[in-house]
Amino acid sequence: MPQTARGRNEVDVVFFVHGLLHVCKPPPKPADSPVGLITQPAFRLGKLVTDSGLPTVLVVPFFEGAHGPVNARVNPAKLNALLQEALDQLGGSNASPRIRRLVVAGHSRAYGILDGLAAHANEPAMQQGALAHLSEVWALDTTYGSGSIAPYKTWLSKNPHLTLRVFYRPGSGTDGASGKGGRGHAFFSARAAGRIEVVQCGEQHCDVPGVRLPDLLSGLRL
Repeated sequence: MPQTARGRNEVDVVFFVHGLLHVCKPPPKPADSPVGLITQPAFRLGKLVTDSGLPTVLVVPFFEGAHGPVNARVNPAKLNALLQEALDQLGGSNASPRIRRLVVAGHSRAYGILDGLAAHANEPAMQQGALAHLSEVWALDTTYGSGSIAPYKTWLSKNPHLTLRVFYRPGSGTDGASGKGGRGHAFFSARAAGRIEVVQCGEQHCDVPGVRLPDLLSGLRL
């Protein structure tokens, strides 16, 4: 919680979902997770949020298991409860701050959570609590796999305030243009439908969050 967010009645919340911790070097030590994701290389998420100068709260859970997040475990009601608990702790003895906008951001294997939320688009909990304020989803090189992007289209149709921003690397495992897996190209083809913004990245996989998050955070000024 940067100084710019302290004492405010209303804040933006960025909920960041990490990928496999051993992929990007140096990985945070298990004892330091999720603090390491906030304070240490390769991401230094806390610095990125602080440098934005915005009243934005960063929430970074630690997902256990060698295979990272699994979409079958996604429960929108539990996510709402987790985010409310975070706000209650930030409020302390004072009233908890309200959420102005919620952003769900994810990198790499975070597709397990993003796909899971999209699959639950029709559930009432997706329109309640913190998720009722969901305005942005930032998919930072998460478009692995060969599944359909139809659940994301449903998600957008159920939430008219939601914008999906997809970043993928052409020619990589997140592309899919060659038919070898990956869904980035499918999102790129669907961008004309509206509220899907797609960027083809030139940086390396582990550099995507650091390169893209400053501009994304700056966009929250609007």
